[in-house]
Amino acid sequence: MRGHLMAPHGNGVMRADNMPGAIINIDFAGNVTTFSPELLGTEHGRYGTFEWGNVHNDDWPAIVSNAGFKLAYADILAGIQRCGDSCAYFSVCGGGNPSNKLAELGTFAGTETQYCRLHIQAFADIVMEDLEKELGIGQGGHVGGPNRK
Repeated sequence: MRGHLMAPHGNGVMRADNMPGAIINIDFAGNVTTFSPELLGTEHGRYGTFEWGNVHNDDWPAIVSNAGFKLAYADILAGIQRCGDSCAYFSVCGGGNPSNKLAELGTFAGTETQYCRLHIQAFADIVMEDLEKELGIGQGGHVGGPNRK
């Protein structure tokens, strides 16, 4: 967290759960999903199932060509962009966890979640206050103050 808070602006976090293929999940029948393991075996009104291929029948190009994958990934990217445009914590969050967004907000295209407020923002605020005390600057407060993004 300290490294992310002290990094130059624009050096955002790369999240494995936002990158297709960085996390691969396979169920007992060989069905494949990516992004978040929690997606495997679930179904959603907008996205359908998150089984975008099967290891017995499909290669990676077939999986990423799946219409359900394309829709989910487009919304994940939209959510990341919206987070980047609106959130002062983006440099330490990287756009959030897709499965948290889906569970809390009903969409991958959402922004701030309770999970982010409690596990990213609150923690970043504590670390930032500690850094400010060490450096003898500021009044404490949070990362998202008026002069930070």
